[in-house]
Amino acid sequence: MGCLGFLEVVARSAFHRPTPWSLPISQYLLLTVAFIGTGYCLQADGHINIELLVDRLRGSTRKGVVLLGYALSIVYVAVALYYTLKAPGGFFGSAVPNRPPAYGV
Repeated sequence: MGCLGFLEVVARSAFHRPTPWSLPISQYLLLTVAFIGTGYCLQADGHINIELLVDRLRGSTRKGVVLLGYALSIVYVAVALYYTLKAPGGFFGSAVPNRPPAYGV
C-alpha cells in the first residue's frame, strides 16, 4: 500500500499523470489486511478481553459472558455494515471521485 501511495505521488507530481487505479487498489488492500488480521486474531484468541471480570467467573457463567461478547460484536459489525452499504454512493461512492467503469458492475 505504501508503494502504491509513493507511486501515485511520483506519477502525479513528477509526470502530471495521476494513476486512477491506485486509490481503489489501496482501499481493497487495506480491507484485505484488516479482515485477514481480524480472522487470525479471533482464531488465536488474541482480542482484548476484560480479564478483570472474565477471570473471576467460572464454568458456564464465564462461557456465557464470552458468548455474549461475541454476539454483541456480531451485532455491532452487522449494524456498521448495514449503514456502510446504505450510505450515499454505496460502499466506495463518495471516497472515490473518479471511479472506473468497473465500479458500476
